[in-house]
Amino acid sequence: MENRRNRWLLGLGVATAVVPTTLLFLRVNLLFFVPLVVGALVFCLGLRKTPNSMLVPPAIVVAVCAWIGPSFVADYLNRPGDAVKLIVPAGFHGKIEVIRDSKNGDDLRHIGRTFVFAIPPSGVLRVKETYPFHRWHTESCEDTARNYRYLVGKGSSMAGDGTTGDDGTVYRWEVR
Repeated sequence: MENRRNRWLLGLGVATAVVPTTLLFLRVNLLFFVPLVVGALVFCLGLRKTPNSMLVPPAIVVAVCAWIGPSFVADYLNRPGDAVKLIVPAGFHGKIEVIRDSKNGDDLRHIGRTFVFAIPPSGVLRVKETYPFHRWHTESCEDTARNYRYLVGKGSSMAGDGTTGDDGTVYRWEVR
């Protein structure tokens, strides 16, 4: 048997390093490096001048995992969280603040697939956890008389950036 480069591994390595890497990069997915590295490794295996036909099946399995694995992981991590509903007193207008306070805050209320935050008349609610805001979610606001209100923006300040959930992190809205 002649020792030569394996064209299958070379082609598979190039395809894995280019196609899924480009697609993941265009999706602004930080896992784009996985198929890039796997493709480069498979390509290097194809460059070896040894009988490496036994390396083809495992290389195919690893390449297929590098093609689809990062997309599945990204889709799982980017899945939406449960909805967030803010309930304000009837006729409330103004700013709402939800502040994370792990010691003195209220427990979260989870009804069905919705986190419910009952805002007091002051407009400031302290809660023990703010993880419902850390993932993609839908938000709605209604007052106790069931009249829907319009929410303007979401921001944060103080100890966190709105995604860390540190004590003192503030989430703000304006009800009109």
